[in-house]
Amino acid sequence: MANRKIIYTVGYLNFQTVEDFIRALEAKGVKAVVDVRENPRSPKKGFSSRPLAEALGRSGILYWWSGHKLGGRTCTRAMWEAGCEELVMRLADDTPVCLMCCERDWTGCHRRHLAKIFVEMGWQSEEIT
Repeated sequence: MANRKIIYTVGYLNFQTVEDFIRALEAKGVKAVVDVRENPRSPKKGFSSRPLAEALGRSGILYWWSGHKLGGRTCTRAMWEAGCEELVMRLADDTPVCLMCCERDWTGCHRRHLAKIFVEMGWQSEEIT
Protein backbone atom coordinates (compact mmCIF):
# COMPACT_ATOMS: atom_id res chain seq x y z
CA MET A 1 0.00 0.00 0.00
CA ALA A 2 2.89 2.39 0.69
CA ASN A 3 3.88 2.46 -3.00
CA ARG A 4 0.47 3.59 -4.22
CA LYS A 5 0.11 7.11 -5.55
CA ILE A 6 -2.08 9.54 -3.70
CA ILE A 7 -4.36 12.27 -4.98
CA TYR A 8 -5.28 14.95 -2.50
CA THR A 9 -8.44 17.02 -2.73
CA VAL A 10 -9.17 20.31 -1.03
CA GLY A 11 -11.81 22.99 -0.73
CA TYR A 12 -10.16 26.35 -0.15
CA LEU A 13 -13.15 27.70 1.82
CA ASN A 14 -11.83 25.60 4.72
CA PHE A 15 -8.97 28.10 5.12
CA GLN A 16 -8.96 31.67 6.38
CA THR A 17 -6.08 32.85 4.17
CA VAL A 18 -4.00 31.78 1.20
CA GLU A 19 -1.09 31.37 3.60
CA ASP A 20 -3.10 28.91 5.73
CA PHE A 21 -4.05 27.05 2.55
CA ILE A 22 -0.42 26.82 1.40
CA ARG A 23 0.73 25.63 4.83
CA ALA A 24 -1.82 22.78 4.67
CA LEU A 25 -0.57 21.82 1.20
CA GLU A 26 3.06 21.94 2.32
CA ALA A 27 2.26 19.76 5.35
CA LYS A 28 1.16 17.04 2.92
CA GLY A 29 4.10 17.58 0.56
CA VAL A 30 1.89 18.77 -2.33
CA LYS A 31 3.93 20.02 -5.31
CA ALA A 32 1.09 20.70 -7.79
CA VAL A 33 -2.42 22.11 -7.43
CA VAL A 34 -4.95 21.44 -10.15
CA ASP A 35 -7.77 23.96 -10.01
CA VAL A 36 -10.97 22.11 -10.98
CA ARG A 37 -13.31 25.09 -10.72
CA GLU A 38 -15.04 25.82 -14.00
CA ASN A 39 -14.62 29.52 -13.26
CA PRO A 40 -11.30 30.13 -11.48
CA ARG A 41 -12.41 33.37 -9.83
CA SER A 42 -13.18 33.88 -6.19
CA PRO A 43 -14.59 36.67 -4.05
CA LYS A 44 -12.26 35.40 -1.32
CA LYS A 45 -9.02 37.38 -1.39
CA GLY A 46 -6.12 35.54 -2.99
CA PHE A 47 -8.05 32.60 -4.40
CA SER A 48 -8.67 33.75 -7.98
CA SER A 49 -6.37 32.03 -10.46
CA ARG A 50 -3.70 34.70 -10.98
CA PRO A 51 -2.99 35.66 -7.35
CA LEU A 52 -3.31 32.02 -6.27
CA ALA A 53 -0.86 30.85 -8.96
CA GLU A 54 1.60 33.56 -7.88
CA ALA A 55 1.35 32.68 -4.18
CA LEU A 56 1.70 28.96 -4.87
CA GLY A 57 4.64 29.61 -7.20
CA ARG A 58 6.48 31.56 -4.48
CA SER A 59 6.14 28.43 -2.35
CA GLY A 60 7.41 26.14 -5.11
CA ILE A 61 3.99 24.66 -5.86
CA LEU A 62 2.87 24.38 -9.48
CA TYR A 63 -0.62 25.63 -10.34
CA TRP A 64 -2.72 24.83 -13.34
CA TRP A 65 -6.35 25.33 -14.14
CA SER A 66 -8.25 22.38 -15.58
CA GLY A 67 -11.87 23.35 -15.00
CA HIS A 68 -12.64 22.91 -18.69
CA LYS A 69 -11.92 19.17 -18.31
CA LEU A 70 -12.45 18.53 -14.61
CA GLY A 71 -15.11 21.10 -13.69
CA GLY A 72 -18.29 20.24 -11.88
CA ARG A 73 -21.25 21.71 -13.66
CA THR A 74 -20.89 20.98 -17.35
CA CYS A 75 -18.43 18.10 -17.45
CA THR A 76 -19.61 14.50 -17.80
CA ARG A 77 -18.12 11.38 -16.23
CA ALA A 78 -16.48 10.57 -19.58
CA MET A 79 -14.91 14.04 -19.63
CA TRP A 80 -13.73 13.61 -16.05
CA GLU A 81 -12.19 10.21 -16.84
CA ALA A 82 -10.35 11.62 -19.85
CA GLY A 83 -9.22 14.63 -17.81
CA CYS A 84 -7.95 12.42 -14.98
CA GLU A 85 -6.06 10.20 -17.43
CA GLU A 86 -4.50 13.28 -19.05
CA LEU A 87 -3.51 14.60 -15.64
CA VAL A 88 -1.78 11.32 -14.78
CA MET A 89 0.15 11.52 -18.07
CA ARG A 90 1.28 15.09 -17.31
CA LEU A 91 2.50 14.32 -13.80
CA ALA A 92 5.93 13.06 -12.93
CA ASP A 93 5.77 9.78 -11.04
CA ASP A 94 6.71 11.44 -7.78
CA THR A 95 4.61 14.61 -7.97
CA PRO A 96 2.20 14.89 -5.04
CA VAL A 97 -0.88 16.59 -6.53
CA CYS A 98 -4.02 18.14 -5.11
CA LEU A 99 -7.34 18.81 -6.84
CA MET A 100 -8.73 22.12 -5.61
CA CYS A 101 -12.25 23.49 -5.66
CA CYS A 102 -14.01 25.86 -3.29
CA GLU A 103 -16.58 23.83 -1.33
CA ARG A 104 -15.82 23.11 2.32
CA ASP A 105 -17.46 19.66 2.29
CA TRP A 106 -16.01 17.40 -0.37
CA THR A 107 -19.00 15.05 -0.17
CA GLY A 108 -21.15 17.80 -1.69
CA CYS A 109 -18.62 18.65 -4.38
CA HIS A 110 -17.60 17.04 -7.65
CA ARG A 111 -14.16 16.42 -6.05
CA ARG A 112 -15.66 13.23 -4.62
CA HIS A 113 -16.39 11.96 -8.14
CA LEU A 114 -12.92 12.87 -9.34
CA ALA A 115 -11.35 11.18 -6.31
CA LYS A 116 -13.40 8.06 -7.04
CA ILE A 117 -12.05 7.95 -10.60
CA PHE A 118 -8.50 8.12 -9.27
CA VAL A 119 -9.24 5.35 -6.75
CA GLU A 120 -10.59 3.23 -9.62
CA MET A 121 -7.25 3.88 -11.38
CA GLY A 122 -5.38 2.45 -8.37
CA TRP A 123 -4.63 5.65 -6.46
CA GLN A 124 -5.36 6.52 -2.85
CA SER A 125 -7.41 9.62 -2.13
CA GLU A 126 -7.23 11.97 0.84
CA GLU A 127 -9.10 15.19 1.59
CA ILE A 128 -7.03 18.01 3.10
CA THR A 129 -8.95 19.88 5.78
